[in-house]
Amino acid sequence: IEHYGARRERAIVFPLTIDVAAFARRADSLRSERESIRAELGFAPGTVVALQVGRLVPVKAADILIRAVAAATVPLLLVGDGPEERRLRALAEAIGASVTFTGLLEDDDLIRMYVAADVFVLASRREGKGGFADLLLALAAD
Repeated sequence: IEHYGARRERAIVFPLTIDVAAFARRADSLRSERESIRAELGFAPGTVVALQVGRLVPVKAADILIRAVAAATVPLLLVGDGPEERRLRALAEAIGASVTFTGLLEDDDLIRMYVAADVFVLASRREGKGGFADLLLALAAD
């Protein structure tokens, strides 16, 4: 990294990855609670629930997803926070979309959302490396 002008002692490595096996084990251990988690969230048994996890920013295309779930009459769990939250809430209310905004969740609270969902959606106007990590989590929770 020195050839970019950075001093090695000031640099840190920040891998964008997760321990997939540990995540999958924890999701498996919570699977028996799936119906109670869904009930806590207000979803009727047998309802297909979609999930998107990410910052609520324009590039993540949550507005497009909200319109899609409204047209399909599928409830959406939208996990994350960001500057678009107020606008997205107003959109969901205006078009009658069933959207549960959870805010930022971590650890078991986040894993519970993956366990509760039937469909993981990675909506985005463009995607970088972060989307890959989200897909790994969704696959690990399956």
